[in-house]
Amino acid sequence: MGVSAGVFSIVALGVAAQIAPPEKRGSAIGTVLMGTSLSLVIGLPFGTLIGEYMGWRWIFAILGVITIIMTVPIVKAVPKLSGQEVIPLSKQLAVLKEFKVISGLLTSLFFITGYSVVSTYLAPLLRENAGLNSNTISLVLLGMGLMAVVGSRLGGYGADKWGIGRTLIASLLLHVIALFFLPIAAVTFAGALFILALWMLGAWTTAPAQQFSLVTMAPQSTDIILSLNSSAFHLGVALGAVLGGVVVEQLSLSSIGWVGGLIVLLATVFAVISIALKNKQNVAEQLKRI
Repeated sequence: MGVSAGVFSIVALGVAAQIAPPEKRGSAIGTVLMGTSLSLVIGLPFGTLIGEYMGWRWIFAILGVITIIMTVPIVKAVPKLSGQEVIPLSKQLAVLKEFKVISGLLTSLFFITGYSVVSTYLAPLLRENAGLNSNTISLVLLGMGLMAVVGSRLGGYGADKWGIGRTLIASLLLHVIALFFLPIAAVTFAGALFILALWMLGAWTTAPAQQFSLVTMAPQSTDIILSLNSSAFHLGVALGAVLGGVVVEQLSLSSIGWVGGLIVLLATVFAVISIALKNKQNVAEQLKRI
């Protein structure tokens, strides 16, 4: 399931970037990611209900049926992309020689690592700091999911409307601020709901803007760069979970917010470097044409 989902997400993002007009590619990527975040909002409660009343096996059976049904509109709606030059894998991997690409991938790695440090241990934090029970935590998670949907759409729209760099840096800084204030604000239900909504808005606005940024850095190697970004994403999830466990054990549960914020701040530094190098290269190429 993990392999198939990984392949699908990379191809879906790549196709979205290719079939959309240049001025709307950010929005196209944001729409695909909005579908991902929306599925979490819808899927979690429905999956819980199905598991409770019908048994967990039915969850997988229903997902399988839905997946088969959805292949039909995908085949009909997605156009055949012809006329693309076949680029050797060695040439595609040559993008890793450029530091702007490496720093872009490090942005993804540290952004997700900081996110995962907090998200893995969020429920215990809300129980300990704010005294929330399971039902109230579910409401908070629902609010977070809804803001993730908004952020996904905003990130794609912002990348097209205000520029990739501005949207990416602003969303990362919002992510940092939210995590820094998380231990202070998440001591009541209202405080937790507000700061976590802000966190989701920042984090999920970053996702499409970052994907679009990487695509523009290597337009000839879209699939490769997206697959490398996916690898950085999953590595960051694993590193964040491990690091979060160390922080909780060695420091305190509240410290995950500050540690996560510092890691995302490091991601912001690499994002600035990556964007600066890309802009410098673009200026150099324009001067050569002149």
